[in-house]
Amino acid sequence: MAKTIFKGAHLTDRKLKQLMELFCEDLTATQIANITGVSRITVNSYIRKMRQLMTFQVEFEKAGAMAFRTDLKAETMQLRTDEQQPDEKELSGYGLMKIEGRVFSDPLFNLSTTVRTLVKQKKWEELTETDERFMKRYSGLIAPDLSKMTRFQGEMDIADSFWAFTRSRLVKFKGISKQTGYYHLKESEFRFLYRQQPLFPVLMKLIRQHTAGNRFPLSIFFGNEKI
Repeated sequence: MAKTIFKGAHLTDRKLKQLMELFCEDLTATQIANITGVSRITVNSYIRKMRQLMTFQVEFEKAGAMAFRTDLKAETMQLRTDEQQPDEKELSGYGLMKIEGRVFSDPLFNLSTTVRTLVKQKKWEELTETDERFMKRYSGLIAPDLSKMTRFQGEMDIADSFWAFTRSRLVKFKGISKQTGYYHLKESEFRFLYRQQPLFPVLMKLIRQHTAGNRFPLSIFFGNEKI
């Protein structure tokens, strides 16, 4: 596995498999490092790569779902790297969107205080037509640091289940920074999307599919990097 998937990796196949299985069980980097004996720096490196893979898959799924919704404008899908994460100075939060029984999020930038206040108070008539149409695609707004979600339309449903799931798994991190919030949220989306399946086989299948189909430059995750 190491030679075919994690190019250049110096860990043994057995150690890599153990690391990935523990990650799929949702253990922290510190816990994984303590169990495997692999340094926390190396563990974090692999976790970052797997979160990027999860992020791409979630965005791929979202783009496909949006393609069949005439009321939603599908944005051009692109893979975010660490350097392309939302700028914390501009990030207003994450809009939570439901599409065909699935939950996705969008980073929202430069929302004015007025827009956020009117949306939270459900004063849709006071918004411009453009702002109202844009914001009504979302069920709620998640804070940039993932500390809370403000629900502004609809009744309790799968969006609330997703948020409860996300908050319960993020508690162990004792706070999420704005810099890492994007990938943590996308990881939660992925885990929630595949919550009824064992995660390790799903992740391995995606890696092999992406490798064979070259759907994105896999070297971003597993190649040309000293770990």
